[in-house]
Amino acid sequence: MDPKDKKILELLFQLSKCDKMLNSYEIAERIPLGNKKVTDRTIRRWFKELHEKHDFHYYPSPKRETYGLSYFYVIAKDLNEEVLRVIPYITFASRATEVGTFSNVTIAFYWIPSNNKGDFIKFWRKVKEKGLASSVQVRETKSPIAFYSPLHQVIDDTSNRDHNEEDFQFFMSKVAKSLHSKPEIHTVVKKHPLIVPILLEYYRDLSSSHKTWSQLKKKYGESIWNFISDHKIKFKKKEGLGRMYVKKLLDELHNNFDTFFQQIRVLYNPLVEDKIIFYLTIDSPSLSDLEKALREIYKNSIFTTVCPNLKKPSILFVVTDHKGWMNITNNILPKLPGKKKIYMYNWDDSQKFQNREYEKLEYTKLFDPETISWKFETEKYIKALDRIAK
Repeated sequence: MDPKDKKILELLFQLSKCDKMLNSYEIAERIPLGNKKVTDRTIRRWFKELHEKHDFHYYPSPKRETYGLSYFYVIAKDLNEEVLRVIPYITFASRATEVGTFSNVTIAFYWIPSNNKGDFIKFWRKVKEKGLASSVQVRETKSPIAFYSPLHQVIDDTSNRDHNEEDFQFFMSKVAKSLHSKPEIHTVVKKHPLIVPILLEYYRDLSSSHKTWSQLKKKYGESIWNFISDHKIKFKKKEGLGRMYVKKLLDELHNNFDTFFQQIRVLYNPLVEDKIIFYLTIDSPSLSDLEKALREIYKNSIFTTVCPNLKKPSILFVVTDHKGWMNITNNILPKLPGKKKIYMYNWDDSQKFQNREYEKLEYTKLFDPETISWKFETEKYIKALDRIAK
């Protein structure tokens, strides 16, 4: 199978515009690919091959604000990268080079308990004070939103496309919703706190309710029964009832997709292979300013992920080709208001960060379902800096 087959890429693009997860049968029924019908069996075969050969992932991205987390990015120059091992809430990290100064920077992203935002900023202030980085920028943003261009049109040439404003507005509407979200634990999560570990265990691998329950039971042991709000299940302690409870909660999450999930995400290595990848920080004092910038960048990229903020610089992760890069840097950025900085993504240097499972927080150590609270050990983290600085 050609990894850049137009049918495959069109399918991935159409999936990115869905408002909920679809199984193979639903995909075959609802998503037309030209004039030829594709069976659910073919969809399953494609997904299996794409995952095994090209690291394909199709999953719902959780709205982590609903369980009390806030999103931050950090840009640090000359960072001692042992620092990244200290706070266990890291979700992604990479190395990049600042355009203009040629400074090497480390860019890291974190989900931080909303009650500990000040502690997180204090930690990074200490990083600089102890000489573990020459400069540090810490910015809070809203949840990241991915904008997918028509992949089957732009994979080999970003200029080979018709701009569809409806597609753009689909993704832009999610940015507007994200900007209005507040990091507070949802009432449903308070009632069923096991939702948090279920989501963190389930969402990237799309494990069955049976497998998700098995993983939770393996990690929590017999104490898991204490976290179940259904008293009959809690006291009977039967495995079958535990699996049914997990399935019930997963069904409730998917039936309320907009409440608990940000969007459908598609990850696929051929989208980034041999491409120009960079981070961009931009000032956008209003939603309309941000929308104008995103629209023009969307027209010239394969996909763009934005972490929006109207009070501080937003950060974008942009994947494009040479034509897109030239148009963005020469024609689009000079016309945008405010300060802008570009950081070229260093692919080879960033690979070492991808070996760690940043996406899956160690929820058994960090989240307490009984108190429905997150653990953030500020003093422990700062003491760890002393050891690194020696």
